[in-house]
Amino acid sequence: MAANSAPCDECYFCKRGLENLCEDLLFNNGAYAEYIRIPARIVEKNTYLIPEDVGYQDAALIEPLACVVRGFEESAPRKGDTVSIIGWVRSA
Repeated sequence: MAANSAPCDECYFCKRGLENLCEDLLFNNGAYAEYIRIPARIVEKNTYLIPEDVGYQDAALIEPLACVVRGFEESAPRKGDTVSIIGWVRSA
């Protein structure tokens, strides 16, 4: 499974750990297509094996979930904060 982008690791922002601001961020458009050609940089930096017990439909949601987790962590909620969660539940 490939993520939808890969930083250059060479620019000002990448060297400071701010890959999301990369000056040469390579995007992979069409990631939900049935077939897709993945650019080499994304294959090298942001490709992950899908565990055998994880189905393709669930694996397709890993990257969007990672965005949510990062956003939650960046917001640094503390005990006593009010948090709103919007989403859906898939029934078996």
